Amino acid sequence: MKRLSFYSFLCAVLLMSVNVFGQFEGGSGTLADPYQVKTAQQFAAIAGYPNAFFVQIDNITFENNREFPQINFSGIYDGQGYTISAEGDDKTKPLFGTVTGTITRVTVNMNGRKTKAAILCKTLDGGTISYCNIQGTVTGATAGGIVNTMNSGLVEYCCFTGNVTASGALGYNILGYAGGICAIQYGGEIKGSMVASPSNIHGVTLLGAATTSGITNEGWSWGSQPQIDVTSCYSQAKVTSNGTTNDIASGRGVTTTNSYSDAEGTRSGEALAAYLNTDLDPVAFVVDNGNGNVVSAASSLSDPSFNGNGIFVSKQSSDFAAVPTWKYTASNTPKQFIISADNTVTLQNANDISGASIIVRDGGNFINNSGSDVPATMEKNITANQWNFIGFPVQNQTDDGYGVAPLAAVAGDIWALRYDYSSNTWDNNYLHWYEGSQDYVKAGNGIFAYPDNNYTLSIEGTLNNANVTVENPITAIENGNNTARWMALANPYPAEINIASLIDLTQGVTQGGVVYLYVSDGPNSTFTTPNTGTIKAGQGFFVNMYGENNSFTFTKTMINNYSPAKSVSAEREFVSVSVSTDGYKVPVLFAQNDDATDGYDIYDANKMFGNGTVAEPYLVCEGI
Repeated sequence: MKRLSFYSFLCAVLLMSVNVFGQFEGGSGTLADPYQVKTAQQFAAIAGYPNAFFVQIDNITFENNREFPQINFSGIYDGQGYTISAEGDDKTKPLFGTVTGTITRVTVNMNGRKTKAAILCKTLDGGTISYCNIQGTVTGATAGGIVNTMNSGLVEYCCFTGNVTASGALGYNILGYAGGICAIQYGGEIKGSMVASPSNIHGVTLLGAATTSGITNEGWSWGSQPQIDVTSCYSQAKVTSNGTTNDIASGRGVTTTNSYSDAEGTRSGEALAAYLNTDLDPVAFVVDNGNGNVVSAASSLSDPSFNGNGIFVSKQSSDFAAVPTWKYTASNTPKQFIISADNTVTLQNANDISGASIIVRDGGNFINNSGSDVPATMEKNITANQWNFIGFPVQNQTDDGYGVAPLAAVAGDIWALRYDYSSNTWDNNYLHWYEGSQDYVKAGNGIFAYPDNNYTLSIEGTLNNANVTVENPITAIENGNNTARWMALANPYPAEINIASLIDLTQGVTQGGVVYLYVSDGPNSTFTTPNTGTIKAGQGFFVNMYGENNSFTFTKTMINNYSPAKSVSAEREFVSVSVSTDGYKVPVLFAQNDDATDGYDIYDANKMFGNGTVAEPYLVCEGI
């Protein structure tokens, strides 16, 4: 059917879109296309979609004593650094109730208005709260600056500034817990978080049974002792109570690591930041260049996007452009994306990394579907006093290959060997590893390196993003009825390759149906022969070449979980029209299809809604 009035078509689209576009500014609630939240009314509407994905796109104010909605939430809410503020004199509930999902990059300023129990979350039950900057006053029987009760989960890279007062619970004014981050904790971890000055944490009860701490308190229970971790946390708060006080955390089940309170008075500036940031990646604390004080990364979330400076470290495997992929640390250094071990990040659009540097940790995976060359630093860990079978997973710098300069950049000594194909053994002429060396290793070739200490090699260059062919003049070794034609290779891609795919794609080129992985344990070494599993970026391995083959080709389809980017067919041109009516914006695509007929055909919708009078919006208009 070719003929359809544009008005009828638009009405059909609007009828189907009114629900989503009426409650949120845009989006469909998926990770790739989250609902967009711009107003307090839209924020309250989250309660109807507790499992969905949301992004805040503007500052939000709860005006005229409007209460926070205390939403039970299991999806992902990303505040993107925008502020949620409150106006009025009445106390309000927390923003969220029980959280089993993720809340990240939320900034709250109460403007003098008080909250009950906590400002951000009533109960954290297995969820994650990260990079939240909360300012305000909390009162209640138990009171926490960010979370009231934490059963399990993670609070990381957060900052609270304000006043917390607990007056007792159980209806008898006996027990009261007050904490700068959390009031009562039964499990989980608080990491890289700060209670900033000027903050006051105060507990007072009728019988002097208040428990008050700068960060958190172990909750009392009849069961087994809770397991609570407080890691790399910093409190500048003044902690007072007519019962028990602790500058960081209280409770027998609390393990405190690399945490500090100003009450100790022994550290400051760069030394304090270094102590707090021990084993944190990215760092949680930076030194303010203006006054030399240590501040939280969460308090510096002035840029609500990927456009400013800062360090982004992957925290999960996902699309590069997806905000939940990253943990963020505000910094004066240029923008940097770090892909951590065991995370796979896929880039679809090279514009997403404009002006940024990329670092791929050993064991991390970077899949480039953008079609553009991407420069990066690949890190490769090598172990002391043993042979490490490695390669350089970057493009050749010259026709001779990639220079061995990464071996020269370490402080100690590294011996390195390449494979001698004329004698089918390792070449005893060691590779030169000093600065300015003229030795090269071509992409896809494996070498052996023997360091005097543990080192992380930084291999800088343009990442391989196409087929990589390795050619070597192999001399066969005859052993009875068997012919060995070994080739020493290394994964040339910045992501692990699938062994089964490699074997399947090189049938007739290699023999045996396996690869040979080198396993070293100090003086002991052996080879395993798997036909499944993966080979890490820059990891060396052998194959036994078949027949007279001297050439081996790596292809991107060998990359584990590789899925090439889908492209839009160029055979048909589309016209995109944005239609707005009554505040609703609807994108409409039109295309010319000469195969469509005047009657009902395969190009028309075959489903109906309601009483059958509203068709799906896949219809063809005449004259387009």
